Amino acid sequence: MRTLYCFAALLAFSIHSSAQWSKDPALNLKLSDGAGDEVQAKLRTGGAGYSYISWYDSDPAGSPAFGYDVRLQRVDPAGNEQWAAGGVLIADRGFSSTQDYGLDAGPEGAGFLAFRDDRFVGTQITATKVDANGAQLWGATGVQLTNTGAFVASPKIAATSDGACVVAWTEGSSIRLQRLSPAGAPLWGAGITLPVPGGTTFSLSDLRASDAGRVIFSFISQTGGFFGPRHLVAAKLETTGAGLWGAGVPIYTAGSLQIGNFPSFETDGGGGAVFSWYSTGLQCFAQRVLANGSVAFPVNGSALSNAGLRERVSPHATYSPATQETFVFWTELAVAQSQRGLYGQKLDSLGNVQWGAEGIGFVPVSASTDVGFARTQVIDNTVAALWFESSGGFGTDNVRALHADTAGALLQPISSIATTASSMDDLAVDVGPFGDVHAAWHDNRAGDNDVYAQNVRLDGGVGPAAGSLTRTAGTNVDSYTAVVGPLGGQLQLEVDLSTTGYPFAFFSMYVAPSAVPFGSDVILVDLFAPGGNLLKLGLKLGPLVQLSPTIPNDPSLCGLALYSQVWHVDPVLPLRLSNAVDIFIGL
Repeated sequence: MRTLYCFAALLAFSIHSSAQWSKDPALNLKLSDGAGDEVQAKLRTGGAGYSYISWYDSDPAGSPAFGYDVRLQRVDPAGNEQWAAGGVLIADRGFSSTQDYGLDAGPEGAGFLAFRDDRFVGTQITATKVDANGAQLWGATGVQLTNTGAFVASPKIAATSDGACVVAWTEGSSIRLQRLSPAGAPLWGAGITLPVPGGTTFSLSDLRASDAGRVIFSFISQTGGFFGPRHLVAAKLETTGAGLWGAGVPIYTAGSLQIGNFPSFETDGGGGAVFSWYSTGLQCFAQRVLANGSVAFPVNGSALSNAGLRERVSPHATYSPATQETFVFWTELAVAQSQRGLYGQKLDSLGNVQWGAEGIGFVPVSASTDVGFARTQVIDNTVAALWFESSGGFGTDNVRALHADTAGALLQPISSIATTASSMDDLAVDVGPFGDVHAAWHDNRAGDNDVYAQNVRLDGGVGPAAGSLTRTAGTNVDSYTAVVGPLGGQLQLEVDLSTTGYPFAFFSMYVAPSAVPFGSDVILVDLFAPGGNLLKLGLKLGPLVQLSPTIPNDPSLCGLALYSQVWHVDPVLPLRLSNAVDIFIGL
């Protein structure tokens, strides 16, 4: 009986890209290197475990020159760029300035973008869907959602759980929404326009996919002109477009949001969402809205701190379904905003503060430290936060990260994940498939603004994390699993042949996935692709086959992606294939 070849010897023949999550925080993954500025990075990780990173590119060679074009890149869990350097050009636009736009990643692995578009008559709103190869599935110009001379602004897009998407944007003094099928067909007729009371204007704030194909969105309701009070409202729509929360749930009406504050929010995994914002009095609040539209915290939200003579701005909230707790981080200000620090607070299911009346000062307020733009995520009942921090004045920003337990205790010292001092902005954060956190931003370390990306693992280190992703297609048997240890650890492979009755398992590992039809099953690892490298084969007897080769402790293998599949072999019965497992070698 044959067993696996020597793991180290076969990996020596592998091919993998050098462009991946850097193991050096001074040398982050550079995604753009155009002659103009590249700004406003966004990052979203989809259900397939791959991340999409988008940005605006002020391309001097564009048509017209220096218009802020839309570009997109796809990276695997190890940070390997899937497309050519500089990503894919989505839209060659002529705008000389930028507004907000929308990016999302679908559960099946597609990327979705919505943006203002001047390639047609006037300024319109466009949505596009991009597949894993970088092709725009709805055509080179996407789907145009408007044909208007009215003011349109700041669209957002949400890839829903049923494969469709919803786009929302500000149009005139109201909010418009449209739902698109997986093929890009409008499903809500001419779209939905929110009715606006007299003397009021609505402006879109954020949009997120929720449960069962539904979406939640938030908007600013303002009365009394430009200097009138700005209130925060949330609404939820059924897949039919019907409103589930009436005319909307008032989130904050006691005062006014600060001008220019369009808060984002996060869904809670149960059909509701958590919101955070700051007021004109520069105080931070949070609220949770349940799936039925009722608020879980006090009306107008819970104040995050009662520290007198202090101000606080730019909160970001996230939610733990396991503990029903909300975590919020923000920038703490003192002495006429000349001193800054990073604070955090935990709220229980009723909105009561849990980390003391003033929260926890993770970075103490100091005149020598500037802190801003914190983003937080919950991972496995712990909380991670990333933010910009400088200690040497303008142009000395770093990206810093912490990992804490639910009591607020640091699980390791605060770390730096981008240490090349520069002016940084627009930090985008999402959780990777292996428990690490992925981040993207733009900075001017090379003389103009470029887009960089980096991950941080839960141990505070940077560089590719180890893990595996399962892919299934056709009638493939879901019986093959892999647990991936770090460099020097074990790769534990297991296939259960008892579901097929086939006595042998033939293992294969390759450096390229495929979707070549093979009888009633689908080959997800193409052994016959030209230029591919077969890494190892093995034949073992069932019914439960377990293999545990050692992963060499070789740093050059870090970030390697292996595509693995088991062939169920019987001397008489037809060949059957397992699901595929994509294996990522990491730290």
